Amino acid sequence: MSFDGFMADAEASVVNAVLSVLRSDSGASEALGEPARVFDSETEGGYFPYVRLERHRVRPADTLDAARQEHELQFESRSKFGGFLEAKTILGALRTAIETADWEAVAPTGQRVVMAIVTYADVMRTRRGTSLRGVFRVKLLVEDAHG
Repeated sequence: MSFDGFMADAEASVVNAVLSVLRSDSGASEALGEPARVFDSETEGGYFPYVRLERHRVRPADTLDAARQEHELQFESRSKFGGFLEAKTILGALRTAIETADWEAVAPTGQRVVMAIVTYADVMRTRRGTSLRGVFRVKLLVEDAHG
């Protein structure tokens, strides 16, 4: 099955590529523990700090090329003990990982990451006030490498 020229599992491959980038980054490991606690719903958390994928939206890219997709991934970070400094450090590490990644090395087979940018980052206290929640959004433009 295909969607705009992509195999059906292409979306999962993009998620795996982004998770791989975040999990293997030294700055993310420094901020989130070794190995970096970056999850795709494999856990409900527990050990602070951690990052979890919350949302993955895919749509055809706003271009004439039908073989392009726009992926928007939203992550949440949770930190408890280091205050806003720790929470901002985590988001900074995630931003650096995305912006400095070798996307050619991790791109899913048959795909090319044309653009990877951070579109939003924010930190707020949770309702109970006992931890901080960060929100981090990444946009990727992915195209068929053969197109």
